[in-house]
Amino acid sequence: MSATIATPPAPVFPPPISETNWLPRSELYKWLNDPNLVPGRDFLLVDLRRLDHEGGTIRGSVNIPLHMPGYSFQWGLGSILQLAKAAGGKAVFYCGSSRGRGARAAGWLQDYANQQAKEQGKQEPEIKSYALEGGIRGWANAEPEYVKLIEGYDEQYWKNGGSCA
Repeated sequence: MSATIATPPAPVFPPPISETNWLPRSELYKWLNDPNLVPGRDFLLVDLRRLDHEGGTIRGSVNIPLHMPGYSFQWGLGSILQLAKAAGGKAVFYCGSSRGRGARAAGWLQDYANQQAKEQGKQEPEIKSYALEGGIRGWANAEPEYVKLIEGYDEQYWKNGGSCA
């Protein structure tokens, strides 16, 4: 008899207060091709996928899943804010389409940054948080120059529809 191990459900958090700032993929493409900009130094690029972290990832991304057993993105907002500050004050999040996880993560980080700024008596937060318009699916299905920037690109995976957000 085999035992099945259930994955605990992801914690439920309220929706973000901040409206999503959408970053067009053409803008991120420019950043990634600008020799003066370096991911991790000039902007933070975060792939939020967990189990659907397949098919490749956009060059320069770090993988910080939105939810994992025993961890939730919201519990790490302080650390993620510090990473975004160290990376030039811009954070870009994406998942399959960025309409779900990407938009929520961008909003939650912006909410947290706004709250920190207010508590410190600052007029403006130290970072701006974005969701990548179209997510990794939009990126993978765009022109060939976008696909060239996917590390570990799996053509068959994307031909089969890729992952959902």
